[in-house]
Amino acid sequence: MNEVKCKKFLIDIFMQAYVDESFFEAIKKIGVDFSKWPKNPCFDTAKKFWDVANKKTFNSALIEVLVNVPDQAFQDRITDTEIKIYYEKYLNFLLAKDLAKEISQDPESAHKLCKNFLENKTTTAKYLNLESEIKNFVLNYEEKSKTGMLQVILSRFPVLSKIISGFNQGRVSIITAHSGFGKTNFGINFLTAAMQDSKNSLYINMEMDPSDMVKRTLQATCKISGSDFENGKYLNAISNGAESLVNAKNNYFTDGSALSLVQISQIVSEIKRRQHLDFLIVDYDQKIVMDDYGIDQEWMYIKKAVEILEEIAKRESVHVLLFAQTNEDSQGMPIASKRAIQPASSVIQFTKENDVPVLKFLKNRFGPVNEKVKLIYDPSKSVIIEDGYYQQALEPVKHNGFKPRYS
Repeated sequence: MNEVKCKKFLIDIFMQAYVDESFFEAIKKIGVDFSKWPKNPCFDTAKKFWDVANKKTFNSALIEVLVNVPDQAFQDRITDTEIKIYYEKYLNFLLAKDLAKEISQDPESAHKLCKNFLENKTTTAKYLNLESEIKNFVLNYEEKSKTGMLQVILSRFPVLSKIISGFNQGRVSIITAHSGFGKTNFGINFLTAAMQDSKNSLYINMEMDPSDMVKRTLQATCKISGSDFENGKYLNAISNGAESLVNAKNNYFTDGSALSLVQISQIVSEIKRRQHLDFLIVDYDQKIVMDDYGIDQEWMYIKKAVEILEEIAKRESVHVLLFAQTNEDSQGMPIASKRAIQPASSVIQFTKENDVPVLKFLKNRFGPVNEKVKLIYDPSKSVIIEDGYYQQALEPVKHNGFKPRYS
């Protein structure tokens, strides 16, 4: 193993330690036995890092040993986004742990130690020049205009797309539904609709076995019934729907395991290294594993989850679609209450009115809330098709106030 590869290997360990918040767990997972490593400068560096981390802290080892690791080694393995996460989220956590240890050892110097901590605390906050940002805005706006990204309209969900002013980057939309109503079917139909429009998606599947996920995706894409699988007709249906599956190679889903927000963010960053990503679909809110944010109430945690998903949406330039459990109240808000969904740009309930499947809007930051979308839903084939407006708002009435009213 040459020195460059060794240093990249060390960075793998550091990133694993970042995820697990434990250098020791990272060593176990990667299977490193430093005692068996041959003697050379690179391995000596790794051994030194291990010794310092073992005797002091991970942060101390990072400072004392990694000074000479070239920037290029980091750039080859870690994206700018991951570096930002590291310094913003994890390094401050390590510094805070060191501070707590120092205060416990020297409580009389607590004020001085805290002052030094605040002065040296890592931050990624920055200020922007207005003139430069206006120029950047014009360039980005023109580029989006040329590529059709100003308002992302899905051809299978044109009315829904129009009402929320497009499934644009940097936003979070929440789809709520009662348990068993069809959240996953809706999510899979959204995935296939995006795929047919040559969009790339990551589906965070935290419930289904991978084979069931594939089966439902084939049903939604190629309109295959359950009996078609039993009598072998599904092969012809897949062949006939091959054109709709052309972009499948650029779409991904997870294996059904419950994931934390850190893990979800990590998977998004990993895919973004290799290719463009348009949508992150998360199915569903209550399946997300709770990271340690010191929160003990569900609504507060789900609010935190939505905030972090919004960070991911903006940082990775994707649209996040989060599925949520609906409460039994008449308003149809997510089970975690109204306060949990404040960061979302739109909240849409998947429900029935007069026995007709509809989408109605509980919140819509970029459009009206008094419109409803009619759907055709065939659970036997896992197919959901938009069927125009169920209720359309009238034109705004002019008045002397500041905000137009809908009659």
